[in-house]
Amino acid sequence: YRAEAPSPALYALGLNCELPPFDNVHVRRAVAYAIDRSKFERLDPGRAIAATQVLPPMLPPHDPNLPTRQVFDLDRAREEMRLAGFPDGLSEPVMLWVRGESEVRVAQFFQQDLKEIGIEIELKMVSFATYLKETGKPRVAQAAFTGWHQDFPDPSNFMDILFHSRSIHPENSENRSFYRNPKLDAILDRARPEVDRETRLSLYAEANAILADEAPWAFLYYPIDMFAWQPYVKGFRPHPVWLNEYRNIWLDLPKERVSQAVYAEETAP
Repeated sequence: YRAEAPSPALYALGLNCELPPFDNVHVRRAVAYAIDRSKFERLDPGRAIAATQVLPPMLPPHDPNLPTRQVFDLDRAREEMRLAGFPDGLSEPVMLWVRGESEVRVAQFFQQDLKEIGIEIELKMVSFATYLKETGKPRVAQAAFTGWHQDFPDPSNFMDILFHSRSIHPENSENRSFYRNPKLDAILDRARPEVDRETRLSLYAEANAILADEAPWAFLYYPIDMFAWQPYVKGFRPHPVWLNEYRNIWLDLPKERVSQAVYAEETAP
């Protein structure tokens, strides 16, 4: 048997809001508009969906028609660079941290795109351990290939952890873009304990729109997971949260195999 399902995850280009040029919201927006996300869909057909916002498609309040959604628009990207004061592009390259060959391959796609608006990208390959240790420190990584897989199905698991200023620490920040927005913080603080579903979703929808517009991350793609299992593997179904959900699985193996094994054990000298 075989099944494919969108993963509750997101990959993105994280932009350090404390370091130039990404302390300028117009530069961040320019990056978000300059990336042609359809390239990722063509790179791995059937394995990726272009990302327009922080929340993956299966998680409310994801909005496919979000007015501030990040889409490929080269004219808007160039206008944002003009508004940032860089109509002819940046004078120095941007250093992007990547964690392995697969990320280098993906980065090469948006290297080409960003060159169109005058942003040169240089790659710094590091181990995953180094990435975790160093990008969590303030003013270290200018930009980094990044991502998130949800721990539980709630928008707070993306927004509070990744973008609330409370997640910024001197040594080990989960908010690795070092993005600070008091308005966003206030919305998230109201939303998390809210018990009325519609009110809660409305607050997270507002937060979702802010993050897409202010672009501490330039969203790239949502992955699609592929699963394959033998007919004798019973009780398995792709889980909407856990990649390795095996608690209800059992094997319906042929009885003769069991009897032969028992017979061999009983007759062994």
